[in-house]
Amino acid sequence: MIFKIVISGICVCIINIIIKKYQPTYAVIINLLFLATVLLFIISDSSESFHSIRNIFTIDSASSKIIIILYKSAAICILSKIGSDICREGGSKVIAEIIDMTGRLTLLFIAFPYIENIIKTTTAFVK
Repeated sequence: MIFKIVISGICVCIINIIIKKYQPTYAVIINLLFLATVLLFIISDSSESFHSIRNIFTIDSASSKIIIILYKSAAICILSKIGSDICREGGSKVIAEIIDMTGRLTLLFIAFPYIENIIKTTTAFVK
């Protein structure tokens, strides 16, 4: 799968170089179409892996909460990276940095309850 994506990405880059000279807006549309295609490849190939991971963590409710947080964190990372890259390519570096920072802060806010639980557990063991 990765070889298909890399070769397709190189082809899209070459097409973008040619198209940007004449119609820069079409280059952005081609990039978004390539992104959608890659996401479909990844989703279709990794559904079995997600199912296996979910089976591992369905042992108790605490583990299932952790897997939900992991999924949310991965989605936040992916979406903020995609959004910031699109903005950077469009020339909006400030907006791209704001999206990056928002993604990082969101990850921290998601992690705070679990950090608090870890601190409470370790202090309980120490006492």
